[in-house]
Amino acid sequence: MANEKQRQKVTSLVCPTCGGSLKIDEAQEKAVCEYCGGEFDVDNMLDESEAVRVQKIKSQAYKDVETSKHELEREKFRHYAEKEKTATEKAEAYVYKKSKFSKITILLAVIMGISGFGVFSGNKIISGIICLASAIFLILSWLMGARVIKEKKRNLHVILAIIGIVLVPLSIYASKIHFGSKTNTTASYTSDSKIGMFKWDDILMKSAIPQPASEKGLVYQNTKEQLNLNVEQISPQQYEQYLSDCLTKGFNVEAEENGNKYTAFNAEGYKLNLDYMGYANTLNIKLKAPIKTENIQWPTSAIAGQIPKPESTVGKILKESSTEISAYLSDTTKEKYDAYVNKCMEMGFSLDYNRNDKEFSASNPSGYELKVNYEGNGLMYINISVDQETAAQAEAATRTAPTPEPVLDTAAQTAQEAPAAANGVSADFKATMDSYEQFFDEYIAFMKKYEDGGSPAGMLGDYLKYMAKYAETMTKFEAVDEDELSTADAAYYVEVQSRVTQKLLTAAQ
Repeated sequence: MANEKQRQKVTSLVCPTCGGSLKIDEAQEKAVCEYCGGEFDVDNMLDESEAVRVQKIKSQAYKDVETSKHELEREKFRHYAEKEKTATEKAEAYVYKKSKFSKITILLAVIMGISGFGVFSGNKIISGIICLASAIFLILSWLMGARVIKEKKRNLHVILAIIGIVLVPLSIYASKIHFGSKTNTTASYTSDSKIGMFKWDDILMKSAIPQPASEKGLVYQNTKEQLNLNVEQISPQQYEQYLSDCLTKGFNVEAEENGNKYTAFNAEGYKLNLDYMGYANTLNIKLKAPIKTENIQWPTSAIAGQIPKPESTVGKILKESSTEISAYLSDTTKEKYDAYVNKCMEMGFSLDYNRNDKEFSASNPSGYELKVNYEGNGLMYINISVDQETAAQAEAATRTAPTPEPVLDTAAQTAQEAPAAANGVSADFKATMDSYEQFFDEYIAFMKKYEDGGSPAGMLGDYLKYMAKYAETMTKFEAVDEDELSTADAAYYVEVQSRVTQKLLTAAQ
């Protein structure tokens, strides 16, 4: 029975049948619902109502406790996940900063940045913009790879690096075209404040070519072997007169003329390239001194045996090793060049070959790569190269074969296969670094050749091959663990890196 105090506090209850309100007084034992007519015991209803209220309070308290537990667990999980993510990002950033890819990216960014400001000073706006854009992409790539900037998409830094690298040849092409203001030529090319000045007396090879009508412009290269000069404020009539003066000077050997472009040699072997850009009133003059040749003896090594022995014994050997031979051969007519290329193809250099009137490149089934170019004026260029492993196998075969002079090849092979070179550098590490440097030598030579008048469309295939070779070279380079290098290997690593950096900076000027 509910006590009287509890009953006095209650004035109304809810009907269990219809939910209507039940009004009661202190003396009432029964309650009748005025809506449905149901009759109920007041004391029982009071006891049941109190139990429900207590149970609801307990249920709500339990829910509150469980909710708090779940929130605490979720917070702990979020904290743990953030901690794990931060640790992973720090580890990835450390690995990236130590990688060769990171170092190459930042090196190219610096080179392109310096080149951008350099070509801006030469009034080549478009080329400068492309250079700076390449530098920006490469810097962003590095910052994302180092986790300084968060990537919105995984490996976005790799995509940005590829874009930055692709912009490198575009900047060279734009520099070669020499974009300028076409809508306001007078303002851009007649103001002395915007055009550099040079002195003809300072040109080292001035005696070989006529003096142009203007001394306003920019000297890109001025040595005893090569001249690269932009002369501004040259009218079409002045260009025609200068071309006539060059012909009078003797530049009519193997002459080629294509629109406002003219290429020829003189009797002494100097090569002249003229490129007149009428829209900018600008004449680009390039002059190369003849290659100094001498009597040579063609190598008898294993790599030399892969190609026919050249007929000429006059030339200049630029490089000779077990993995590469590079040489110029003079006294070689165009007909002799064509015949030599045919012999090379007969000896197996017919895989992935590319041949035009003056250039030939191919590989053979053994993995050797060959380039043979006709430089003009009776000069032929030969370059054959192979990777270190194939060269070692070829040298071993040469040692076992009955050759007249096996001692020379054996000595060369022994020197290559020795565990450590005379300076303490291990043979395998030296081969990797030499291959790395050789790639950049070839790439720089390719870019210089392009600047000297190569066809962008014709050289696109070669450029794509260089990009594939770049990936292969960098894979080998990435495999080098700097922390495990010996003192001699580490010193050689720094030496090669310094040389490559200097070559890239020089090529970018």
